Amino acid sequence: MTASQIFLYVIAALIILFYIRRWMQKAHMKEYSASEVSKRMNDDSVVLLDVRTHQERNHKHAKGSLHIPVNELSQKLKMLEKHREMVLIL
Repeated sequence: MTASQIFLYVIAALIILFYIRRWMQKAHMKEYSASEVSKRMNDDSVVLLDVRTHQERNHKHAKGSLHIPVNELSQKLKMLEKHREMVLIL
């Protein structure tokens, strides 16, 4: 087996692993329509998480949503831990 063949196999494996990981992540996330989100917002057990920038949120936002910009999420994960099973991301 030549070095170029090994290189191609490694690249192919990385691409396959990327798509498997992406598929697994998506399999754990549910998607809701706007009407479903509206209905679920009346349920106190649901937290709507707005991960848009401050400028985007200032333009328009969902009343009662929790705002944590996506670039700050890693710093505030502990805050979300108690809502783990009931967070809807906007």
